[in-house]
Formats: sequence, structure tokens, C-alpha cells
Amino acid sequence: MPEGLGNMVCTNGTGANNFAGICDFSCKHGYCPVSACICRDMGVPMKKPNATGIQGYPKEGLDASYSGVCSFDCNYGYCPDNACGLIDAPLVIPTVSDFVPLACVAGTGDGNLAGRCSFSCNFGFCPRNACTCTKQGALTFKNPTSSIEGKASNTADEAVYGPLCSYACQRGYCPEGVCTSVVTAPKPTGSHGSTIAIDQSIWDEDSPAVTCTPPCDMIMPPKPLKTHTTITFPSPTTEFTYRSKATSTTTLNNGAVSTVASVLTLLFYSTSIVWSTHYSVCTACVGSPGPLHHLKG
Repeated sequence: MPEGLGNMVCTNGTGANNFAGICDFSCKHGYCPVSACICRDMGVPMKKPNATGIQGYPKEGLDASYSGVCSFDCNYGYCPDNACGLIDAPLVIPTVSDFVPLACVAGTGDGNLAGRCSFSCNFGFCPRNACTCTKQGALTFKNPTSSIEGKASNTADEAVYGPLCSYACQRGYCPEGVCTSVVTAPKPTGSHGSTIAIDQSIWDEDSPAVTCTPPCDMIMPPKPLKTHTTITFPSPTTEFTYRSKATSTTTLNNGAVSTVASVLTLLFYSTSIVWSTHYSVCTACVGSPGPLHHLKG
């Protein structure tokens, strides 16, 4: 007579990542907690090994999801040191689920790819055609921190360097040589264009370039200079036009009166107006407003 469903237990199971081994052991002996393991088959309970009375705990640095399985497994003779131990160590509260696929958290590459791969692989971006992942773990996600967009230089292989340059430059790491960068302003919205504030990081580039889709206004950030610098501009020549109306009245010999209107136009050229802009910029002044423009007449 077939065994009733109520008398069946899990006889085959597994778990994600580090749980695979401990769940395989516990599930085939009927203990397969849904908080840690996945049961793949139900059946007649198997005979358990003799209990040892040993209390198992999650290994130091792990979390409470391991508690039940480690307690069961260690009591029945299976206590793997990658997940369980015999010391009641402090537990952690994970920031990333134990059950999501492991991400690359360290990597390297050949030649000048080494630094670029080391940076991007730390945050889970480790393209196989350029980098080698050397360690897996919980993903540390890094959002873009800059408006700079990177791309492979003309001398670099776009298929290899392009994705790395794009990822790293937007996150503050844009090494020279095989990567080039451009600050791309967002597309203006509305009928009257947009005002774009360009990020300070543009001055980190050897040949800074900015773009935006017109109509738009770009506000450039202050540029730090190593020494006090004076910048002067040549005096412009300014043209002035002066017009004056005059009326002349004359009495003729016969007693008649003649009135004549005239317009006097004078054209002047002057170089007496001087635009003078004095920049006194230092590294500590980066956050201050830009220089003032003075008009001297």
C-alpha cells in the first residue's frame, strides 16, 4: 500500500551557494527548512545516523539563516567548517540575501587591463573578454557618481576596453591612455531649453570636452589653478554716433522769414573703455563664485 502523503518527508534537497552542502545532508534526512533549503523530492523517511549530541552553530561572520541547519547537521555527524562550527559566534545581519547568485567582488586583467579590471570587478562588473574574476561574494553595488561618459580611445580595442571605460569613468575612475571621456549634458526639456551645470570632475581630463543638445546653457565649474594668475584682455575700440537737430531762422531783405532745419551727425572712435578681469584663483577657492567683471570708463 502506498505511503500516505502525511507520512512523507523530504528525501532530497539543496540550497543556494554556501547552503548547498548542508542542505543536501539535512534534506535527505527529513529536515529541509524553507528558510534555507529547497526540497526536490518527497518520500519515506530515511534512517538517520546516530545523534552525537553536538550543538552546531553558524560559522563566525554568517547569519541566522544557517542556525537550524547547522544545529541539525552537526548533531548527526556532518559539521562542515565552511558553514558551521562548535562555537556560538556573533551573527551578522546581511545586506545582501544569502540566496541570490554570487557576484564577482575581485578581479584582474593582463597588462594595462589590470587596474581597470581591479576597479570594475570589485563592484560586480567583470566582463569575461577583458577580465578574470578572482573572488566571488555578495555584490557591492556602486551607482554612477559622475556625468563623464567614457569610451575606448582610437588606439584601443573597442570590444575589450569600451565597456570597461564606460563603466569606470561614470564612477570616478577614468584612467588615461586607452580611455577617453566626454561630459554629456542631459537633453533639455521644455520649449526654452535648459541650464546645465557641468561637474567639477571635467578638469581632471587632459582634453576636457562638454556637449549638450541645443538650445541649452552650460555653466562651467571653477577651475583650480596652482598659482595666482592674472588674465588681461586687449582694449576694444568702441564706436559712438552723436546726432543733434538744429533750426536756423533768417529774415530776408524783402521782410520774408526763412526757417531751415538741419541734423548734425558726429562719429567718434574711442579706446578709453577698458575691460579688466583679474583672476585670483587658488585650490582652496574652488567652491567660491566665479570672478567679477569690472567696467572702467
